[in-house]
Amino acid sequence: MTEVERIVEQLRLSFEGEAWAGPSVLEALAGVTAELAAQRAFRSAHTIWELTLHLAANEGLVLDRLRGSRFASPSATGLWLPQPKSTEAAWNAALRNLEEGHLALRKTIGELKDAQLWESVPTRDHTWYDELQGTVQHNFYHAGQIVLLKKALQ
Repeated sequence: MTEVERIVEQLRLSFEGEAWAGPSVLEALAGVTAELAAQRAFRSAHTIWELTLHLAANEGLVLDRLRGSRFASPSATGLWLPQPKSTEAAWNAALRNLEEGHLALRKTIGELKDAQLWESVPTRDHTWYDELQGTVQHNFYHAGQIVLLKKALQ
């Protein structure tokens, strides 16, 4: 197995499940309705919906960088989008967007050569390896937050 294949697999596990580290993004989001996703468990905490939009925005940023754009540091508003009016249709669209973006990211990573992983990300002080491993870690971090928010709201 190549290093790129390992990263794609770790990203898949962080998103779809069967990871030893804990629940994946989709496992954490299982059973979440629009009503639950939109509720704020704590005054200063994000909602599950906001976290879902953030995960999609972050993976979109990484995908854009792999495709050669968006190397500047994102603004807070670029990575933390306001949640729309709470409807099941809007929630389902957010989930579809998250999943479609994730699959596009995995496909694009899979097209890399191992040697590219050690190249620096333009305008950043880290390598593509760091960027992609960080994305895996980011997924697990927010999946854990979603699990805790679900418990607090139920």
